[in-house]
Amino acid sequence: MLVLAAIPDFQLHRLRRAAEGRFEFVRARGWEEALDLIRTRPVELAVVDPLLSGEARRQSSGAAALLSGRATQPPMQPPAFAVAGL
Repeated sequence: MLVLAAIPDFQLHRLRRAAEGRFEFVRARGWEEALDLIRTRPVELAVVDPLLSGEARRQSSGAAALLSGRATQPPMQPPAFAVAGL
């Protein structure tokens, strides 16, 4: 299974350790790269930081829409929220 990982380096390291070699990961460092990978590679699952590139963007909905066309389960997106005082 090809998994898109659009997350910080430390989270990708943890994800790879948790997967124990069961999945192949492809890395995206920004929204444009993530959308391009979803369009051009057989991505089956995406783990995406909603604050990829430092701010929430509308592309997160676009990524979910692209994946939903080939998904067996509907995409899960966390609700938008703000963390104050951190």
